[in-house]
Amino acid sequence: MRVLFLAHRVPWPPDKGDRLRSDAILRWLCARHEVHLGALADTSSAEEARATEEQLAGICASVRIVPRPSAWRGFRAVASGRSISEEAFRSTELEAFIRSASERVPLDAALGYSSQMARPLFTLPAPRRVIDLVDVDSRKWQRRFAHSHNPVYWLEARRVRALELACLKQLDAVTVVSRREAAALGGESGRVRVMRMGVDLRRFPMRRDDTGGARLAFVGAMDYPPNAEGVLWFAREVLPQVRQRHPEATLVVVGRHPPKALHVLPGVEVLGWVDDVRLILEKCVSAVVPIHTSHGVQTKAVVTMALGVPQVLTHATLEGLEAEAGSHALVASDASAFADAVVCLLQRGDVRRRIAANARQFAETNFDWERNLAVLDDLLSVPTNGAGETSVSGTYPLT
Repeated sequence: MRVLFLAHRVPWPPDKGDRLRSDAILRWLCARHEVHLGALADTSSAEEARATEEQLAGICASVRIVPRPSAWRGFRAVASGRSISEEAFRSTELEAFIRSASERVPLDAALGYSSQMARPLFTLPAPRRVIDLVDVDSRKWQRRFAHSHNPVYWLEARRVRALELACLKQLDAVTVVSRREAAALGGESGRVRVMRMGVDLRRFPMRRDDTGGARLAFVGAMDYPPNAEGVLWFAREVLPQVRQRHPEATLVVVGRHPPKALHVLPGVEVLGWVDDVRLILEKCVSAVVPIHTSHGVQTKAVVTMALGVPQVLTHATLEGLEAEAGSHALVASDASAFADAVVCLLQRGDVRRRIAANARQFAETNFDWERNLAVLDDLLSVPTNGAGETSVSGTYPLT
């Protein structure tokens, strides 16, 4: 088929959670269909955007990567009535590419990645129009409002929710990352389908040895506020309690743009960006994911499971994974209980090995990309009517 794939961030390189998913989707599509990609670059530099185009031109039929709009663009939401999220990623250059692609190529289907790409799909002349919301982002803004009482978050939650509901009415299908996210949209149905997160199980094989020791790992981009908030909370509130019982315990922090405050905290080793997180995780006794204010599926936890590295999660992270506390990971949310769980993993090799084996099995069963992305075969294909003719109304519920 001829498929238009739209992404609010360019799906390359696959070096963070949202790009791991969009990159996997893009490569899955390109292996089966003629794909025309339109996306926003992670930079405002036109030269870097063109360089990224060149990287992806080898697998796509056509590519247009446009420079990221100014961050100030989000303030246009005040006048437009749209969400800040939409306005911040709105690009006239990308909209021009979408119009050109739809006029130049008779599209069979269009797939948008994240709610920021939903509105261009509403009027696109394609027989099948699908949006991968990934997470129900309105819940994210609701949680941030509950945490901070910032009225901007309250308004953003309302406007993003209105966009999500518009997707259900105007598009052929909406995919999300878990059953919990589907429930937030009203439950799995013909239009709402779960397309779970995945991991390259060959690239991330289960590690051979339990290293022991007292090195703990946190992996995540620090320009994502829930990551920065979570790791600072762990370093300030949890790690001192762990070090009272295990003075040699250290937290290794991996991820771009780490907060300056981390560098001066006792027992914290800040590595920043690394080329291969496997080399770090494989040498740590455990990983921690102390995320409280986010939702959905934390990719860092999925990758850690695949490697067979035991970890301590918050309840919010566990819910996104739909895993079992005590079997696939240890779970705690307050500082004292989180410290107890970390100490348990430091002291109990039998617990580490049991959780590692269960986690790897859980990843193999639930987070295989080939299996999880297969839902796109149904969602992007145009159903036929009872006479064997193709229906292209784009308004029917899926079966």
